Amino acid sequence: MRKIFYLCVLIMFACSSKKVTYYQGYVYDVNHKPLENLVIEGRDYSETKSLTNSQGYFKMKTRQNWFETFLYVKDKEIKIDSIQVLRTHPEFVQSHHFVNGKNDTLFLRVKKQ
Repeated sequence: MRKIFYLCVLIMFACSSKKVTYYQGYVYDVNHKPLENLVIEGRDYSETKSLTNSQGYFKMKTRQNWFETFLYVKDKEIKIDSIQVLRTHPEFVQSHHFVNGKNDTLFLRVKKQ
């Protein structure tokens, strides 16, 4: 029975049609004010990066043949937070956040330097 379960999970992941082509989202403070000029960059490939605009919005393309599971949020080269893009759980399917048109938002409790 276990083998059938693991086989079903493997097939489900292999047949997933969801292809992530870009990361995007919003970064606000706890008072719902957008945070501008924060650097959002990939954990594994720091050259994959974007700046938040005046609405706190960022968007950047994924690296070819690579998927970042975390994005770092930096202010003046200091890492202030991170975004978990891919979440998995043994009993549930994987979920993607801050990708392909999802309007996800990160709220920070830090003061902008």
